[in-house]
Amino acid sequence: MTASPARSELIELMTSVPALDPQVWFAQSQGTFGLVTHVPFPTLNGVWIHSDEATTDDVSRLLEALPAHGPFCLQACPETRERAAEVAAAHGMTTGPNVPLMVLPSPPEDIVTPLRIREVPPAD
Repeated sequence: MTASPARSELIELMTSVPALDPQVWFAQSQGTFGLVTHVPFPTLNGVWIHSDEATTDDVSRLLEALPAHGPFCLQACPETRERAAEVAAAHGMTTGPNVPLMVLPSPPEDIVTPLRIREVPPAD
């Protein structure tokens, strides 16, 4: 199955994180990858199933390779939810909130540019 443009962009972003920080753990197999950023937020650490080419054995191996400490997740695209549920149950994981990937087909016309970034003083 061909990934949507949004899914492809997310996969590219997530798989490029290890090049930014040598502390990041990353491993991949056909249709799935594991990533540990060490940021204490489950959706930034875990295993992502991004294609129906991923096998339950590959996903299990990646879950078993995750560090035992810190929060992590198992995320799946719609066509792999049943496979993900099977692997999650085998690893004692429970279902959390369903957080869909939300994208806009094009930027809204009312966005004011350019983006300005500033440091916020502690008093703010």
